[in-house]
Amino acid sequence: MSLSVLVGGRERDFLVFVEHLGLPYCAAMAHAYENAASEVVEASEVTYWHSLSLFLRFLCESEGAIPLKSFLQTSFIPGVTQPPTSILAHWHLLLAEYRWHLSKNHNNAITRTNYASGANWALRVFANAGLLPQGLRIPTWKIKHKVGQGSTFLDVNFTGSVDLNSLLENYQDILAAYGDGEKEEVINLLSNLSIDRELGEKIDIVDAATITLADRIEKVRGRCASIIVEHIDSLAEAERWIADSEFVSRAKFLRQVFEDKSLNSHDRARRYKEILSHNSLAVFVVYCAIYNNKIFPTERFSDDYYDVFSGRIGVSGVSRKAIRHHLGSDNRVLAACYAFICFEVAGNPDSIADLRVDSLRKEENTYVISWTKLRKGRNNIEEEFVQARSSATPLTPRTLTVVDVFEHVVRMSSPLREIASDEDRDKLFINNYRNNINNIGNLSQRLHLNTLNKHFGEICIEVSGGEWSSVPKAIRGSVLLLEAMVSRDAVAVSKKGRHTGLAMATKYTRHIPDILRRDKNIRDFINWFETLITIDIVEFAKKVGIDEEDYARRKNDIINHQIGGLHCSDPFSGVQEETVRGEVCHRIDRCMSCEKRRSIFVMSESNIVSLLHWKAVLDRAKNSLQEEEYKKWFTWHLYTILLAERLEEDPSHARLLSNAEPVNLIRTDR
Repeated sequence: MSLSVLVGGRERDFLVFVEHLGLPYCAAMAHAYENAASEVVEASEVTYWHSLSLFLRFLCESEGAIPLKSFLQTSFIPGVTQPPTSILAHWHLLLAEYRWHLSKNHNNAITRTNYASGANWALRVFANAGLLPQGLRIPTWKIKHKVGQGSTFLDVNFTGSVDLNSLLENYQDILAAYGDGEKEEVINLLSNLSIDRELGEKIDIVDAATITLADRIEKVRGRCASIIVEHIDSLAEAERWIADSEFVSRAKFLRQVFEDKSLNSHDRARRYKEILSHNSLAVFVVYCAIYNNKIFPTERFSDDYYDVFSGRIGVSGVSRKAIRHHLGSDNRVLAACYAFICFEVAGNPDSIADLRVDSLRKEENTYVISWTKLRKGRNNIEEEFVQARSSATPLTPRTLTVVDVFEHVVRMSSPLREIASDEDRDKLFINNYRNNINNIGNLSQRLHLNTLNKHFGEICIEVSGGEWSSVPKAIRGSVLLLEAMVSRDAVAVSKKGRHTGLAMATKYTRHIPDILRRDKNIRDFINWFETLITIDIVEFAKKVGIDEEDYARRKNDIINHQIGGLHCSDPFSGVQEETVRGEVCHRIDRCMSCEKRRSIFVMSESNIVSLLHWKAVLDRAKNSLQEEEYKKWFTWHLYTILLAERLEEDPSHARLLSNAEPVNLIRTDR
């Protein structure tokens, strides 16, 4: 039983793992590795061994893998590829933990992918040798993930810690309901849900995921809006300083001191103190406005007084960052503006980053923002209608609009466009960089996506209290996924995302594995939908020759089994807690995530009346209930808000909405 094998003259020693994994298992690994590694080229084998060693060391040191290691030491039988279900779950947990470990400890995606790929090669080798179950793998960072993986706020990058072992122990019943291919997705989802809140013993994954996603969208979008509004106020403050004769005089006096070579050090220090004793930040900002066209001077793009100006800043206690901020040059603010627009229009991050100063135009009573998107090798123009804030509405993070943000970016970057390259002068998102190539000096250029990603990630870390970060790519995915999870309407998702077909939109509606599992009874759905769309046709069943009793039963169920525009397939099923099979369900608060919910909203007058009435009830509930009590109605309320907004924005539903609103007012006033 050899624990050390030679591969092309290179020794590979499995002895170091025996203490934790047992002698028989390590010997079997050594034998399997020797056979497989002898068939690959030297460079690949070296990479595979390094990756495998890292993985096995992680397994040996993992406290969460104690049950797995105990099984391998005492109960492993070569050739038995199907261990107990609990051990199989621990394998999946180990791979999820290891992937998280690679993400946290290796910033370079290529490095992470290489380590994961090398370990995956070894996992296949050992599975073929009967040492572990088939199909185990560590998802890399290169594969084309399913919708939402890596591209929504339900799959963030953890910067804090997650107790995956506790999750496995607490939710084994949930994991047992899924196949091996889905387990890693569910473990990852549970990990995400556990970051923001304590998960109870019993958890509705769909409901918890919806609340978490909506909460993260609201917080990140809200923080971006706050950053922008604060900066709008900062620029307004800077304009007041520039218009203030006192600050103008002090800035000019500062320049005179710079120019006066006859002053001795004592007199120069006294005059600096007089000039900068009060609000030195304002003096520096006004100085830049007068002598450098509102641009913070740099060594290569400045006059002869750069060094002395820079020195004064250094001893004044004012940061260069604060001066640049008030002059309009702030990458963090630009990242917040970029993210806010992405949130509002559900735009592709590459396309939004490439917006131009003429991408926003006014049309009659609205504005249109347009951009270019590469689709199937061709550039396509996409457009979105956006609303402007009325002059009577005060500017706050909640009232901020795309028009406010777009105009602010144009205004804050206006001085920089004069020193921009011809290629980038008309780009919306630009800032000035030091460019020493060919003695060009300081040059304004479009912001690189890496810069936007970095600052957006920092905003996410701030919002989450240091627990997680994400990338702008996740904004579009999150907005569309929330629409899909709440409405289950692929057509609505396709319209919001400007998809050319329903294929991608349907993936969003099926993102959470539990939703897909709940909607598999297609025949039942077709029968229900047929009844729904023919409900007003007199004697439809008789005319088309279908069972009249079944049709009448379904028709009666449709009329009686709905609330707020949602239809229930079986309110007597007893699937919810505190309900009894055969009795009418009273858990209306659980409708949104219930497996008996019909995933469709019909644009009929009666349905819209029901929706508007229920929305009014939930609006009042939000204002009157305690936060903990309101939580259980959150997803319901979110659903009514999204559907109501869609009705208001779509001209094709104007007549139905106008007919329904008076009826709803009568109901609400009762």
